[in-house]
Amino acid sequence: MELEDSHFLGLPDLDAQNKQDWNSLKAKMRDCLVTSVRDANSNNGKGYIPRIVPVKSIYEAYKAIVNEEDVGRQLLIEKAFLFYKGKVRDYRLEMLPSTSGDNDGEIIHEGASSFFEFYDGLFRSIANRMKFVRIDCAPGEDAFQVFESLNGTGLSLTASDRIKNMLMGKGAREDPPISISKLSGEWQRLEGLVGKPKDVEQFFNSYMFTYVGHRVPKKDLCDVFVKNYLPDFPSIASAMNDLTRAAGYYGTIVYQKPYIDGNGHVQKLSRKSSDLVVSIRKNNPSQSVVPLLAASMEYGFDSNFEIVADRLLVLLVRHKVCQKSTNLLDKYFERFCSEIKKQPASEVVIMLKSLQQPTDDFIRNFQSMTFDEDNAAESERARYYLVSIENYLRNHSGNDSLSESEEHTLEHIIPQTIDPQIWFARQKEDLKCFEDDAAGTYFEEFVSSTIQSIGNMCLLRREENSSAGNSDFSSKLRVYQEPGEDGKTAYETFKLVRQIVDNQMNTDDGCTRIVFDGSTFDSRAVERRAKALAEYAAKIWQ
Repeated sequence: MELEDSHFLGLPDLDAQNKQDWNSLKAKMRDCLVTSVRDANSNNGKGYIPRIVPVKSIYEAYKAIVNEEDVGRQLLIEKAFLFYKGKVRDYRLEMLPSTSGDNDGEIIHEGASSFFEFYDGLFRSIANRMKFVRIDCAPGEDAFQVFESLNGTGLSLTASDRIKNMLMGKGAREDPPISISKLSGEWQRLEGLVGKPKDVEQFFNSYMFTYVGHRVPKKDLCDVFVKNYLPDFPSIASAMNDLTRAAGYYGTIVYQKPYIDGNGHVQKLSRKSSDLVVSIRKNNPSQSVVPLLAASMEYGFDSNFEIVADRLLVLLVRHKVCQKSTNLLDKYFERFCSEIKKQPASEVVIMLKSLQQPTDDFIRNFQSMTFDEDNAAESERARYYLVSIENYLRNHSGNDSLSESEEHTLEHIIPQTIDPQIWFARQKEDLKCFEDDAAGTYFEEFVSSTIQSIGNMCLLRREENSSAGNSDFSSKLRVYQEPGEDGKTAYETFKLVRQIVDNQMNTDDGCTRIVFDGSTFDSRAVERRAKALAEYAAKIWQ
């Protein structure tokens, strides 16, 4: 048989000492492929009887596939089955479209013969032409390195794949050696603590940053792990203990899930720390994991973690509002990861404060902020700022904070879709600009700088927001004061809405500021309100 008539199926990782492992592999692959073909075309392949019994971990899934039952969970064997099944089914649909007619059960579409030739050939190829290449390592050879080298011509291994491979290899060579099954179990536990298997790569990326004190390129992650991390531990077991501890903290930070440490103690965030972590990640979901993970590895989730997280939040909010680069933030976190290992929490807080953007810059940038509501991340950030300001006003008047579980939607006071003739009927300046704007440039600028401004936004419950819609300003004021289904008005519920209805924004010195003139809300009102909100923000994130 010529080489082109055979099918190379990759390089399986097998235990050479377990001959049954090797002898059953071809049958396992054939069973999976044949079953997927059978299911893709119910008229053929029935009656095929699998020849092997798989290992316990996949037995139930394997049996379900063969018996045409629901597997119930996503194992690799099911993913393989669904992949092959989809490919065969796609080809069948291409050759035998749904418009095919039939005559007494016989398919008459012209593509039928081509499909069944394909099907017959595929079935015979699976049964007779599958081949494997077996490579045995001589005593003393590193099977894990051989595997990695051979795999280099196929799909690239991820950094976490290579790290896992390295741990397995070094663990097997220790004296006494650690069994592969034990290390595999530890690795599975690590994956579970991280939160999701897809997050393992990001976990190592974040943890190596905290450990070596700088960001490590993905291509160098495994090498840095081997050269700069592993030598600090007397054994692979101790390194795995440290990694699982870090993975536990990582999962708690990213997914808010409690972590049971090696001593059986439950590690979880306090209510305040949890709120801080959520707020930090809203402002910077990716980079912020690094300092939070570094702080948790140093302090756990005690009061020191809380005060450091509080200052991190201020740093990140000001950094985001002032539109500073992510590269600059990496420089800050490099210093943070170095200082947190040498200084008490109080000194770390002082260092973080020295890095934050100046108040004048923060106020200037905050009042000019705009948010595209079509961008979910931007809308969520705008909502976060307004909820924070709302709670600041509530706390100053002795009211309870808004609950995060409540639904607070963004209300655009000047609607995103407006009729200038209606909205600015009593405001000559804006209306004239609209009427004279033949090219539409003023409208575009108005939408981006005024309608999407933080000064044009407040919070409403969903039902109130729906009622307000695109109404004129006087109608919106009535909606803000009408009781909802719970009997409460937006005027009673939200301090920010009360300020709009009362046409004033209170300052800390007891003075009031008039926001708009007359009975309309215009671009100048938006500017004045944005400045007042910025001053509140400077006190919140001070």
